[in-house]
Parts: sequence; C-alpha cells; structure tokens
Amino acid sequence: MLSFEFTQEQDLIRQTLGSFGRERIAPTLRQIDDKKRIPDDVISGLAEIGVLGMTVSEQYGGSDPDPVTVGVVAEELARADISCAVPTF
Repeated sequence: MLSFEFTQEQDLIRQTLGSFGRERIAPTLRQIDDKKRIPDDVISGLAEIGVLGMTVSEQYGGSDPDPVTVGVVAEELARADISCAVPTF
C-alpha cells in the first residue's frame, strides 16, 4: 500500500526548520524587507543545517534530496519568509 506519510527524516527536517524560522528568520523580517537582503547569519544558519543549495548534485557539494524533502524544506522556510526558501534551490 502506498504511504503518504512523511519519513522520520522529513518530520525532523520540518521540526528543525520550523524552529529555525521562528527563532532566526522571523525576528529579521523587517531587516529583510528594508534591505532586500537575507542577513548573513541567516544564510550561515541555512548552511549549517545543510539546506543551502541542497538541490545541487552531490558530486558538486549538494545533497541531491528527493522532491518531497525539497518541498518540505521550502514550505517550512517559506512559512517564516518566502525569500528565505529561495537559497535552498
């Protein structure tokens, strides 16, 4: 039978990025809007979590995730601020 449940890894990603969005992105929303730029500490945080440029092939340093995982990452980051979902691609 086909399952439409998230994997444990995808659930962990959702939780991690949900917290990251609330704690690191949401407080900088005004700064992002005013400067039209994502702060360096947010970009660094995305890199630390491993979602920055994640759709790049593994041979070039990306993680080459499945499409559902990419959607989970984009959705959770966009929940905090849509502009922060873009660097994952």
